[in-house]
Amino acid sequence: METNVGQKKILVLLATAALLFFGQSRQEVNGNSTTLKAYFQPFADGRSAVLAELSKATKSVHVAQYNIRDKAYADKLLELKQRGVEVKIVIDEKNSLKPWNTLDDTMIASGLWVMRKSHSSSNYGIMHHKFTIIDDKVVLTGSFNWNSTARLSNNENMLIIEDARLARDYEHEFQELIGQRNTTTGSPSNLSSSDRYQVFFSPEDRPDYEIEKLINNAKSSIHVAMFTFKDSRLSRALVRASNRGVKVELLTEAKQASRTNEDERVANAGGKVVVGANTSSPNSAMHHKYAVIDEAIVLTGACNWTYTAFHYSEEDVLVVRDAALAKSYLNDFADLMKRYDGAYTEADYSYADQSADFNFVCEQPKTKWGETVCVIGNHPALGSWNPKNAVRLDTSSSVFPRWNGYVSLPAGVTVEYKYIRLKADGSVIWESGFNRTLTTSSKGRNETRIEVFRN
Repeated sequence: METNVGQKKILVLLATAALLFFGQSRQEVNGNSTTLKAYFQPFADGRSAVLAELSKATKSVHVAQYNIRDKAYADKLLELKQRGVEVKIVIDEKNSLKPWNTLDDTMIASGLWVMRKSHSSSNYGIMHHKFTIIDDKVVLTGSFNWNSTARLSNNENMLIIEDARLARDYEHEFQELIGQRNTTTGSPSNLSSSDRYQVFFSPEDRPDYEIEKLINNAKSSIHVAMFTFKDSRLSRALVRASNRGVKVELLTEAKQASRTNEDERVANAGGKVVVGANTSSPNSAMHHKYAVIDEAIVLTGACNWTYTAFHYSEEDVLVVRDAALAKSYLNDFADLMKRYDGAYTEADYSYADQSADFNFVCEQPKTKWGETVCVIGNHPALGSWNPKNAVRLDTSSSVFPRWNGYVSLPAGVTVEYKYIRLKADGSVIWESGFNRTLTTSSKGRNETRIEVFRN
């Protein structure tokens, strides 16, 4: 089942209206200037944010994406090419050969410039980047792949940054990927720890050394959300930090944690370790690759903390020294702990917001083509029981029969809601039974609810 674009537009408009009504959501966070924005899936519309930035391009768009499986991005890139923007795309060759990855063939057939990046020097390395450079001044990066699972059900983060010097460093990496520059180490723009932004690329810059330095210099706290945590150098650094009294908290994805003992090493040293399983869809994951140090420094990008990522793959680790951005990531970390830590209590985290985003995940396999699953309730953000104003959920072939969507609600309120099937002719099928209820966190913690449509 494919995404209904019209339905998505309505969802975006409703969510936008809710944000205006209840105040700015932390899912779009400005730092010290308006040039820095953060988005956290599934409580944001990352795809719309990407497409909006791409639409602004006037000169060039250079994309390095591990894979692209959502046609909306390909359509936008083709549109840019047709209006004279230089568009170049690099994807990972090994991943592109998997049978479900066919959009690269479509893009090439349409006339787009696409390189499938191979790794002749290593059987383990991959082109794992998820960055885009627009007009030599805007950078998009983070854990966010351009596919429906990342958009609808994963835990992901993405930054949009307007900074010409940082863009220059990413452009240098892009030119290396396509063979137009020799691989060099360091920052061509001379970015250093005295700058707001600093980026390191694997394998040439060995980001693990830089991450280890930041961990070694931590004074009060280290929060890590990492899809795959397998690097012994960094686990030992976290152990040392914990031993000297630094608060260490690590969240990792259950799908990956069984393949390593490094998380146990941190736990045995007194660090708090939570292994969480994202069950929003069969293929979903807690896919973040970020850390926050001393509530002031954010590390993010495509890079998992593994030996392979640091030594063989093409990856980025972006360091951002910005307390406002760090707060937004700590808010997200607290949301993650609320979802994945069975011992979580509100008192554990002081980070707070005035509103809470709710990610509704409803399983409904009986929908027919043209139908939509919606969430409706007794609050204006949920349509005030009017099906015409209900929040339309979204699905795709990678997450069906799950339908996903989000809405912003004030902190500390109780609302009633139900799921409905909105048929193509406008008629409505209500789920059976009593009204469901939810109470938003007094601290504005975001929350995911996974439920089954009651037929």
